[in-house]
Amino acid sequence: LPTSGVKASDCMGKHLRPFKEHGLNIQHRHFRPFALDNFDAEPTSAQMLNSEGSLIIRINYEDGNQPTVYDGPLAEHGNYTLEQIFWFWFEKSDPKYDLGDIKFPAELHLLLYNTNYEDIRESNGVQNYALMVLTFPFKVVSETDLKFFDHIAQHLPLVRSSFRYVYLPTDTIPLLAEVLNKNLSQFYSYHGSTCYSMNTKDVVWFDFISPIEVGVDFVQQVEYLEHKGGTPLIKKLVTQRPPQGIVYKSFGSRGVSQSRICVRTLILNIAILVKMWVYM
Repeated sequence: LPTSGVKASDCMGKHLRPFKEHGLNIQHRHFRPFALDNFDAEPTSAQMLNSEGSLIIRINYEDGNQPTVYDGPLAEHGNYTLEQIFWFWFEKSDPKYDLGDIKFPAELHLLLYNTNYEDIRESNGVQNYALMVLTFPFKVVSETDLKFFDHIAQHLPLVRSSFRYVYLPTDTIPLLAEVLNKNLSQFYSYHGSTCYSMNTKDVVWFDFISPIEVGVDFVQQVEYLEHKGGTPLIKKLVTQRPPQGIVYKSFGSRGVSQSRICVRTLILNIAILVKMWVYM
């Protein structure tokens, strides 16, 4: 995934979709479920940027409320906190396909760094599980209850040109818990690298199977985004060499630890039950 001044051929970022197992060292594993903290936290602000290499969203939270991932396959390596959200494209989507039959050839990437480091810059160059990326495919649908991408689509014209950014209104930023597909037990995982962060040496990828639904308007607006010189941004993100090494495949029935996603919702439900018991 190239950024300004970086060639795509220099990046051994990740495997493309659909995932091709032929010729790879696939090992089946059963992992503990992921645990997510503060994915239901209210953001304080958010910025969206056309970085000339990707579409980026950075969401800010109060201290102690940053979304955190732990347990699961990387349980022994500690906690990982959210740094940024990226969009990664494989190619321009083909309009000849009917809705529902084409998966928007892109992924949503959540970049997280290990909390053993003060910030992502401190993890620069570290090759010991410093970064992890959760990736989710898209599926284009005519209607979706997920409003996250509808809100973003309204602001995409403001970042059509490279290096343009916009602050997203806080009342239009939904909780991350509403975005993620809750089936986090089915994925491919492997070591690779990425060129859209400072750390290009060691990234643990988790490519989830279940897609996130997006509306037509979002897809159309994204494909108008421009690279430097007015060329389509998407075409800059096609070429990649897949990483080598073991690929772990988890298709178990266990998913994310649900009690860790929406702590506030759980507390509220308990309070309601207690109140009902008192008045009985």
